[in-house]
Amino acid sequence: MTDFMGGEVDLTVSDPWDWVTNHGSGPFRCSIISEQDHWRKAVAKVIEPVSIDGEPFAYVLLERRSEDLLLNRAFLGDLVPCNAFFFRSIADLNVCTKPADSDNAVIGGLEPPGWSVAHGGV
Repeated sequence: MTDFMGGEVDLTVSDPWDWVTNHGSGPFRCSIISEQDHWRKAVAKVIEPVSIDGEPFAYVLLERRSEDLLLNRAFLGDLVPCNAFFFRSIADLNVCTKPADSDNAVIGGLEPPGWSVAHGGV
């Protein structure tokens, strides 16, 4: 199930509600660069790096929140709830042992590019 590698999805952050970046809470366009555990997790490059407290974060680790939906369902038109962990670089991601303890851990949803705009969202 790697047909979606390199595909783009949008990530919109919903929690914490006051999470602030240079682009608000999204949507952030991401390009999938790898998947793990049959789409239960994925690593994506943020197309326009997110600036948090003045520092750019260019990568995000995504983990599904629902046992019923794999992350690649976002390519098929589903809104997929997920945990997201932003990292400055792949090297930072590779040395992180507990992404959930990161200051940049958020909850959001993956969706097809432009979905939230077309459906009255951001």
